[in-house]
Order: sequence, then structure tokens, then C-alpha cells
Amino acid sequence: MLLLLVLLLAAVSPAAKAQDAGRKVVRVGWFDSSFCYWDDFGRRCGIAYEYQHRIAAYTGWTYEYVEDSWPNLLKMLMDGKIDLLSDVSYKPDREEFIAYPDLPMGTESYYIFIASENREITADNPASFSGKRIGVNQGSIQEGYLKDWADKYGVSLEIVPLLTEEDNSMDMVIKGRLVGLFLRGE
Repeated sequence: MLLLLVLLLAAVSPAAKAQDAGRKVVRVGWFDSSFCYWDDFGRRCGIAYEYQHRIAAYTGWTYEYVEDSWPNLLKMLMDGKIDLLSDVSYKPDREEFIAYPDLPMGTESYYIFIASENREITADNPASFSGKRIGVNQGSIQEGYLKDWADKYGVSLEIVPLLTEEDNSMDMVIKGRLVGLFLRGE
């Protein structure tokens, strides 16, 4: 009886239906960000989502989404546990694990976000960041950019590698556990 139930569930699962139809099931990393989010009606949306579905229109792929934080999803991608992840900047040491497209999805700018009531840090004075705790996604290219920026301006700051979702990281800034958060900007 249990075997029959398992076979029945496998037969009606979306992945099984796609495979039966000869369509490739691609496991896609899904993380909360400004280009990968849920709308007010509970639907996936954002530029990454739209881009991925343009690809599916040409390839016939069916997507199975895996939700987690970006740093955890990057590890899953590098370990072969997911097939596709947006917002992965090119780094030579990743080439062994990641097949990058010939054309980039877009370009990025990076910013340090601070709480609106913070009056200690000013954009025109890099030294105002000295001694501050700034969070950044662990293993991201932004982590290296933040280190390079600090070195360039002689700023001694504490870089805090994060494994949390973007909303949780922002909450750390609001609650004062971090002074700032280094992220891709809009």
C-alpha cells in the first residue's frame, strides 16, 4: 500500500510530469532580494525570475525552486546540488564549478546601507567607517570588493560575513548589531 502511494505521488509530481514529457528539470536557487521576490499575490517575480523564464522559453526547461540564503545557495551550486543561480559574479576560482554564460545578465553597483538615523557615517569621509562592523554576504564577490575599498582608503573596519537572508541582514543594521550592510544596489 505504501509503495503504491509513493508511486502515485511520483507520477503526479511536477518534476515527474516534466521528465515524462521529455523536459529537463532544472533546480534553481531562490533567495529573497529586490530582483527575486514574491508579489502581493504570492507569485514569484523580479528581473531574475523573468530572465530565467526567457531562458526556459528557448530551452524547454521546467524549474524546481530551492529556497535559501544566497551564500547557502552559492555553496549548493558549487556542490552541484542546484543547477542555476542568479547574481553570481564572475571569479576565476569559480570557473571549475560554475559554467558562466557568454553574456552577463546585467551590471551591478554596490553600496553600504546604514540605518537612516546614523549620523556618524558620511559618504564623503571614508574614515567615518573606521572601527565599524559592516556585514556582507559570505563568499560573495562583494566581500572582496569591500576589503579592497577599505584597503584603498585606509579604513580599518570589521567585515562580518553573513549567511542570512537580506531582510534579516537589514534587521541587524536597524537593531544596531551591524553599522552597515554592503550590498548590490538598485
